[in-house]
Amino acid sequence: MPEIQLTAGTVAYEDTGGPGPVVVLLHGLVHDATVWRKVVADLRADHRVLAPTLPYGAHRIPMGPDVPLTPDSVAKRPVPDEILDGWLRPLLTEPAIRADFRRDNRGVRRTELLEAVDGLRKFDKPALVVWATEDRMMPRAHGRRLADVLPQGRLVEIEDSCTLIAEDRPEEPSAVLRGFIAETR
Repeated sequence: MPEIQLTAGTVAYEDTGGPGPVVVLLHGLVHDATVWRKVVADLRADHRVLAPTLPYGAHRIPMGPDVPLTPDSVAKRPVPDEILDGWLRPLLTEPAIRADFRRDNRGVRRTELLEAVDGLRKFDKPALVVWATEDRMMPRAHGRRLADVLPQGRLVEIEDSCTLIAEDRPEEPSAVLRGFIAETR
């Protein structure tokens, strides 16, 4: 996996290359870029897909020790053991990764999400919100609220899926992304 040196530290990422439209896929806590592997496999033929492994507990390379890290039952189908192990092993075995994870989580301000919402209201470009209808962590109504905050937001709900849509229904986000990109190019 290629790496890029940023001021906070080194970030590994997947880059499929290619001349098509660029799609950036981001993961959540204690996951890495492999959470998107099935979607990446589907999109790579006609899109350039970038999927970084962010310092959220499953990263392999610790961030700089003085860098303040703050953030500016989830699947219906079993996640393969080797993928789960890959997500959790760094957090369980690497003290520097655990330190990154603690700093990231301790650095969350109570007002952070409200501030982010204000920023989203100013984002006047087409925006796609893909939400799972059976998400047990983030209520279905939150997807609608997020899409409504975005001036050009569009909500697409994926049936028969929980939080990890890319695990439960990988063909769905791929198809939705393809259609959205084709319409908004």
